[in-house]
Amino acid sequence: MTPEQIKALIRYLLQKIDIYIKQTNITDEQQINKLYKQVDNLFKELDAGLSNTIPKELYNDYLQGLSDAQKLLIQESVIAAATKFNPKQVINSAIHVTSLTNIVTDTMLDLTAAVRTAKANANKNIKKVLNDVNKEINNGLLVGMPNKEVSKRVANKFADEKLTAFVTKDGKHLPLDFYAETVTRTKKQTAYNHSHLNRYKEHNVKHVYVTGNIPTCETCARYRGRVFATERGDKFPYINLYKTFPLHPNCRCNFRPFVLKFKSKSEIDMHLKKSKTFNVDDDPRTKEEKEKYDNIQKAQAKARRQALSYNKMQRRLGKNGPKSLNEYIKVKNTDKVKYYDWVAKMKGLLPKDKDVTINKTVPIEKPNFKMTDKKIRKLKEAGELWAKDLTENEFIAVSKYTLMDYEYINNYLRGVITGIDDDQKELINSISVALNKFKLTEPIQVYRSIDISEYEYLIDNKKSNTFLSFTSTSIDKEVAENIDDRAKILKIDVPKGAKGAYLEYVSEFSEELEFLLDKNTRFKIISDDEATGVLHLEVLT
Repeated sequence: MTPEQIKALIRYLLQKIDIYIKQTNITDEQQINKLYKQVDNLFKELDAGLSNTIPKELYNDYLQGLSDAQKLLIQESVIAAATKFNPKQVINSAIHVTSLTNIVTDTMLDLTAAVRTAKANANKNIKKVLNDVNKEINNGLLVGMPNKEVSKRVANKFADEKLTAFVTKDGKHLPLDFYAETVTRTKKQTAYNHSHLNRYKEHNVKHVYVTGNIPTCETCARYRGRVFATERGDKFPYINLYKTFPLHPNCRCNFRPFVLKFKSKSEIDMHLKKSKTFNVDDDPRTKEEKEKYDNIQKAQAKARRQALSYNKMQRRLGKNGPKSLNEYIKVKNTDKVKYYDWVAKMKGLLPKDKDVTINKTVPIEKPNFKMTDKKIRKLKEAGELWAKDLTENEFIAVSKYTLMDYEYINNYLRGVITGIDDDQKELINSISVALNKFKLTEPIQVYRSIDISEYEYLIDNKKSNTFLSFTSTSIDKEVAENIDDRAKILKIDVPKGAKGAYLEYVSEFSEELEFLLDKNTRFKIISDDEATGVLHLEVLT
């Protein structure tokens, strides 16, 4: 089973939990108990499936490594090409049996612990979302909603919770599918690497040359193309190759034998000089290599975000959403109206936001708010740095807001509902703290769609000019126009220093290019153009 297949298996498990929750009447205690048993059985099946397949997968990787190492030994003239070699026999020698057993044991211990932790968190999350939805019912938010729809809401809220399998030393919560895929990929590469090193040891190879893909990351680049000794006390630098590699979960560094007696003095001196300049803090890549690698990483990150967005959209909309990832990508790129119709349906956009108030003062429009390519680029860079600076709790709070929690949060801030618990209040506080960390160094112009009812409320309202709730906007007018079939567009000038943040690197829907204004943001009217349907506001700081 490949890492990708493991990830797919765990996502299938999550889909089954989603189905079980939707089939459960949350007011029936017997059905809730049945749900917990069904979830428990799913995790038992997952544990059994991993135990039956992972050891075989690691065995095959180790076996392939032995075959590839044999070919490299022949290429370096360490052994003759005619030498009889059967990897299935070689793997039974003590050095290989011990090595492979240790790798399999470590892998299964990691995965079993991860599944056990994830199962405990799944039950905890189910209990939490059941409590949350029951509170919404008690607060009157879900009055008249059929049991089937209530159960669907529970399933959606469960899907928004991370199914944590492992917590890092710095407090990051790693979900089960990601963690299991990462562990498996790392251990498969470990099996492949150790088979090489052990095969070389059997033939008394004392030096290896580090190989791998190009372009590569700065971590791997430090080791690539260098010769290292396999034992201490050598003129070439020594590192523990068994413990050092793989350097990270996606590391593909490997080794080929470097046999001194078959090398010229000039060749040995050249590699010795290069290897002695080894420094774990230096990045030896050229500018072109860095850019090429970064471009590949950005493309892969974009593909992962698209897959994640598709999975969430498909889970929410079912037959009313995209039928495949390819359809999702095609529609997103070529049919903005249909794409934003999906987004609007999935997010269940409210018809109006009664927190917006206005003043009909009409000052002159300020041209410095206009967006430029340079300004957008700087805003994106600031958003990326800001996202990295957030604490784990702040990152999770903002991310959850963009996915589903914005609904109850903004209803509470507007006074539509009451009675939220302390955890929910803390979530609101974390969002506000996060937004205040963002430094808006230039004035920007953003957009928000509103319907005719909201527009009329804005025009007629005589209260203070304040957005009581958090206010979602986009730096792209087209996004705002297509996000929902609404009558008016708010064009909002946001001055330097305003409280808010650019969410592309935190949001579950990064393609919305969202700038989120903090709660209690004050504003004034600039103009109201009936011909274009644009209501122009300016945020006050």
